[in-house]
Amino acid sequence: MQMINGIPQIVEGIAYWTHVRVPTPDFSGEKNLYLVNLAVSDEIFQKFQDAGYNAGLKPAVRVSYTEDPVITFQQWELGKGGRPNRKPRLVDKDLNDIDVLVGNGSRVAVQWRHSKYGADGQFLRPILENVQVLELVEYEGETSNGESALAF
Repeated sequence: MQMINGIPQIVEGIAYWTHVRVPTPDFSGEKNLYLVNLAVSDEIFQKFQDAGYNAGLKPAVRVSYTEDPVITFQQWELGKGGRPNRKPRLVDKDLNDIDVLVGNGSRVAVQWRHSKYGADGQFLRPILENVQVLELVEYEGETSNGESALAF
């Protein structure tokens, strides 16, 4: 397996608030991004910390939806100069492209890459490349067109 700074390039965990097929607005609402909040083992989380990653890492019990540590993998929809970034692929266990909404609690594998940014390169962040769904929990919120899902 390929490694990035001593960390496997593919990391498995439980996905939360996942936006791979359709980007979501960032915290300011100004830009859109693809996103996976991945609950990981303490060992994987420690590898990211030991390698100096300081953006997108949330220690255990810091978030309300899991007691596990979380790594946020993201990719901006648009890059520098407004050029579209490559959209992450979403695939099933057999590596076939799929078009599903990934619900909270789905087991996934995330392929990522390294990014260093900021005025002095002071931020290290894992960037979302691709997602493989290993065990899908169907999304039960809004439909893909933004309407509420019918409960009857």
